[in-house]
Amino acid sequence: MTTQTPPEKKPHSLKSYISCAVFMLALVVIFAFYKDLWGQSSPKEVMRILSDGFVVASAIVGGVGGLMWIAGFGQFDGIAYSFKTIGARLTLREYDKDGHRLLPSFYDYRAKKDEKRSKKINPLVICGLIGLTVGFILMGVYAML
Repeated sequence: MTTQTPPEKKPHSLKSYISCAVFMLALVVIFAFYKDLWGQSSPKEVMRILSDGFVVASAIVGGVGGLMWIAGFGQFDGIAYSFKTIGARLTLREYDKDGHRLLPSFYDYRAKKDEKRSKKINPLVICGLIGLTVGFILMGVYAML
């Protein structure tokens, strides 16, 4: 019996980081339109709006990325398995006609998921941290004005 080695995971490409940064900047622009950035006359208010925009956008992007990162460690496997089991019971697909269970045990389900898992940090987390840093720098500029 041969054991299969899992395929090597490629590192995230520059394209994924650029698309994440563009998405985050789009959220900042939407926030700036919502807060009427272009109608402000004082530079202090402009810095406040930009700082708030970067912090809000990085909280959204970084929060989603953080959830995806911890999901890579299997933290949500129990919840997913529970919903899959409930769905199988409600649709009467838990057992076949002979009474054999169709769903794998939780241990087998978790082992199969562990084979495919990637524990790399998601680009969303890195973009969120960079955006948070930019937001804090802009907040410092706001405080100095």
